[in-house]
Amino acid sequence: MCGRFLASRPQYYPPMYDLADHQMTRGLEAYCMFVGTPYSGHTLVASLLDAHPNIIIAHELDALGLVENGIRRDELFRALIARSEAFTQDGRSWFGYKYLVSNQWHSRARTLKVLGDKKGGGSTQRLSRNRLLLDRLREVVQLPLRIIHVVRNPYDNLATLFRRHDAKRPMADIIPGYASACRLTAALSTDLGQDEFFQIRHENVIRDARGSLNSLLSFLGVEAPPDYLDDSARIVYTRPHRSRFDISWNKQDIETVDQICQEHLFLRGYTFEFDETDSP
Repeated sequence: MCGRFLASRPQYYPPMYDLADHQMTRGLEAYCMFVGTPYSGHTLVASLLDAHPNIIIAHELDALGLVENGIRRDELFRALIARSEAFTQDGRSWFGYKYLVSNQWHSRARTLKVLGDKKGGGSTQRLSRNRLLLDRLREVVQLPLRIIHVVRNPYDNLATLFRRHDAKRPMADIIPGYASACRLTAALSTDLGQDEFFQIRHENVIRDARGSLNSLLSFLGVEAPPDYLDDSARIVYTRPHRSRFDISWNKQDIETVDQICQEHLFLRGYTFEFDETDSP
């Protein structure tokens, strides 16, 4: 089944990557994945990491889905690298934003040490149905896991989800799915060690791109070249988009989200009125 699935997507397999004899993945030290809720800033962080000379992060491959379907290690690595390359060839544009870091290493590596996939919301949904997928992922990749959770103001998060996908549904119907993803992510942060799980706020990435990247790269176990930090910081917009003010909210929905913020340490300090120029 897995072979047929992959064969139907030839863009995952450019001829330049024949991993049976390829040296590229032999120095790998960690596998990176993202968890959390959609539209939290995962794409920005993942693309900044993909520009690093020791890191390749696929864009929306759904590696956990392939693992669930029985993919082999070499097939998965080939698919991850090729998916990153396809996103780069398309200009790294996603929902009107451009995530291309000029002069850096997108989809290539000087020495590949970290390989992974950016599918935060989808991976969280899969893990909510089957937590054993993490154990299966470990068996497949045979590498230490490095799991990144990007956190964003939940009102902006939900407003973006509402506008892009669920505008025909009331916000009250969307909030429970968000709350469920928060509970799963909180459980992962408790179950996994500090060497496996890292949380970072989207607002902090924008406020201090260099400092945030330094922390992320330390977590991933790679150096932070000055030219890479400079080029990466240049593409980070100066202020998060405050999506919550693009839609109308009722009082009950705001209070419900506020309660979710109180339930999870990683959301503490966020409010509807919160201004990202202040650190929560």
